[in-house]
Amino acid sequence: MNPRFIPILVLLVLVSLAGIFWCSRKPSEKKDAENTDSSTVAPAFSISNVKFYLETSGSMEGYFKGRTEFKDVVNNFVTDLDAQKGRAKIEFFLIDKDIKPYEASLNDFIKDVAGGNFSMGQSSEIHQMIEKIGKIHKDTEISIFISDCILSYSSQEIKKNTEINVQNVESVLKPYVKAEFSKLQRRGLAVSVYALQSNFNGKYFNYRNQVVNCSDCLRPYYVWVIGKSELLYLFEEKIEKMNFPYKENLTLGTTPKTVSAHALFPKAGARNYQINSNKLQNIERISVKAEESIDFFLALNLAELPPKYQDAAFLKQNLRFQTGDKVKVEVVEINPTKEFIETYKNERLKPRLLEYTHIIEVRAYDLLFEQADVKVELEQPKTQNWVANWHTLNDLDPTQATGKTFALQQLIDGVKEAYALSENKPTFLIQTQFSLTKKK
Repeated sequence: MNPRFIPILVLLVLVSLAGIFWCSRKPSEKKDAENTDSSTVAPAFSISNVKFYLETSGSMEGYFKGRTEFKDVVNNFVTDLDAQKGRAKIEFFLIDKDIKPYEASLNDFIKDVAGGNFSMGQSSEIHQMIEKIGKIHKDTEISIFISDCILSYSSQEIKKNTEINVQNVESVLKPYVKAEFSKLQRRGLAVSVYALQSNFNGKYFNYRNQVVNCSDCLRPYYVWVIGKSELLYLFEEKIEKMNFPYKENLTLGTTPKTVSAHALFPKAGARNYQINSNKLQNIERISVKAEESIDFFLALNLAELPPKYQDAAFLKQNLRFQTGDKVKVEVVEINPTKEFIETYKNERLKPRLLEYTHIIEVRAYDLLFEQADVKVELEQPKTQNWVANWHTLNDLDPTQATGKTFALQQLIDGVKEAYALSENKPTFLIQTQFSLTKKK
């Protein structure tokens, strides 16, 4: 080959390689640019939209007449939600047999709720409303549905058989509910139900669809929140900051991550034990008499648990220490790290504390062992019994069924079965372990 062509050939090869390199990098570079453009990409686990559905079927009219707690709660809820929404957009809908967008402003919505200005629609069936909500729900959204949640056939079916609601509540109505929530479950959507009560003035339709006039009757109603598990956690944080006086709550379909990491920190002046200064995992070289005790701090990071499970009072009541009877362990006090660190004297360890959200002061006594393992466990609470207390299958006289909802048990059971909730298999929110070893 003529030597004069070698530089040209080399140049052509380099250009070709550059082209190949550029083409191979281009998609990923574009992707990286998209990922770093905060103006176009929503942050992880952010709520893009809140869809607020208010049931306006005939059975709801009594909540809007006169002065009722229902109107107060709904209006305070939407006002507080608007203040807490961040970048999320709020859309309002009225729902009975159909979904109707509410096009006016938030202030107009508040006025219409206060004045009871909505035109009450036809009777509606819970599973059909859930189906309609589910069809237009998007994965980055939260859907909120407010209803009296009376499980019932249509008025046409009840005319044919006035006992059909009682007769078929288990065999038909509950499976209808289960089928719709199974669709949500398969999409990875969780649901939280908040139970509230209000006075009620107007026509109450019992399970035979007979009209009974109520004046200031106490009636339950429910706020359902639907969304991806991580979005539901975010919404619960908003709930904690809102004026929302719910009486009971049940969440299904969420699986909190189990906290398995911990660190141990010495109490100021403690000289009768040692903690490994690097790993901070176990307590060693304990030198006390059997009747004496040792105090130390257990640090946990509970940031990924729902807010209600981070509450100090809840933790103190439900946190368990399994010791195999070799030692007794109890909680003395629980504090958020930000509060605790203000009084902690060990300056060297203070930066390590900031890796955790909660500091638990622990006392161990009856040290009748050479070495003991301590399991720290917090089990997710099982379904509360409140559903049974709010349920009835006889609402012919609503004054005799005060504060109860027809077939609520079957409604909630249908939802629970859709999410395959096992009441026998425990789910642990915290499950970690450390050891105590006496000085040899």
